[in-house]
Amino acid sequence: MTVQMMRKSAKGSLKVAIKTVRKAETVTTKVLTHERTKHVVRSAKTRIHNSLAEYDGSCEEKVTEALANGANDVIVVRKSSGQLYSTGWVGQIGKLHSLFQSRKGREVTIFVNSVPARVRMTVCGGGKFQFLHGPGPRTLSAEDLEELNLKPGLNEGRYEVSFLFSSEVIHFSVFLYDEDQKLVVTDIDGTITKSDIRGQVLPHLGITSQHKDVVELFHKIDKNGYRIVYLTARSLAQDEGTKDYLFEMLQNLDGYSLPPGPVLFSPT
Repeated sequence: MTVQMMRKSAKGSLKVAIKTVRKAETVTTKVLTHERTKHVVRSAKTRIHNSLAEYDGSCEEKVTEALANGANDVIVVRKSSGQLYSTGWVGQIGKLHSLFQSRKGREVTIFVNSVPARVRMTVCGGGKFQFLHGPGPRTLSAEDLEELNLKPGLNEGRYEVSFLFSSEVIHFSVFLYDEDQKLVVTDIDGTITKSDIRGQVLPHLGITSQHKDVVELFHKIDKNGYRIVYLTARSLAQDEGTKDYLFEMLQNLDGYSLPPGPVLFSPT
């Protein structure tokens, strides 16, 4: 082999070596990036776990003042393992309903299907409800959810706040679904109603102001095995009026009715 051929061979081997090193660097970078990502995820999970584990029942600070009563409906999902999970248990007693009595510190009893739950809540600043114990201020453990003995679908719930000579009752619903239940999530104002303003004002005058055929559409969606979840930016203080509109005014219109389903309001 000549000297020139040896140089070419060496150059070729060097190029192969450089490519191999670069590939190794790329793989190493990807591995390191992946490890950093896993570390971030692990850290986030740890922080969430610690924040829940450290919940001691203390009331949250800097909350918006509730002027009227209201509550979100609750969605409970049964996983294939049998374990239950739920959305938040969000409720409030308004200042207008307790002008002459202090709300803060009052005990809140939860009833589901007329049976009192073992766990209790308390009225915190601004009239908001929080659990005294548990994984979070508005979270029930799987064991507590199991004790409610929920039936599939709609369950009637209520919060009761006791005062010296009276009590305030706030009604809501608890919906139990399997994890494979098909859901359709819809807004209310502008989707069911013709506009935000019409949807919130006209029902007080006895005018429904819904889009043409929208009730028929959701009626047929429900009959095809889907369950409707109503999501709205309306405040909890509009709880009663909103549900009256959906489940009383928009019923039996040309043989169609808006199907029952959880209504989730803005908690602020």
